Amino acid sequence: MSHSAGFGDGTKVIDGLTERDVKLGKRAVAVTNVLYVLTFAFCLAVGIYVFQSVPPGTAQPGGGRRGADGLPMPILMSLPLLLFALFWRIARGGNKSAYRMAKKARVRSYIIAVVVNAAFIFVYVGGAMDMLRLGGAIPG
Repeated sequence: MSHSAGFGDGTKVIDGLTERDVKLGKRAVAVTNVLYVLTFAFCLAVGIYVFQSVPPGTAQPGGGRRGADGLPMPILMSLPLLLFALFWRIARGGNKSAYRMAKKARVRSYIIAVVVNAAFIFVYVGGAMDMLRLGGAIPG
């Protein structure tokens, strides 16, 4: 249920948030969604490059049980993208009031989005570099 009240200066308050808070919340949701899309597109491009440059039978060495060779290249390059897309879907909320954020929540959403995306790019590119070295596409 939405409660709204007004001030004499024309500012409306909806559930404790001003119209400006709601507008800035919508902007925060849009910016973080764009950041997630750019991260996904960049990592998808890196994954496609690895798929084209490395033989499909290449596997990351591992000392697993039962003599397992480790993660094969197709799984190492595609599974993190699927998990990232799932996390993005969960992180963006999905409800219609996700943009109703006070200032602290907006700042928190920006910080979390930047940290998560930077960490994902760092880890994904690191795995891609390992695969490229193992596959012989780059020296190392």
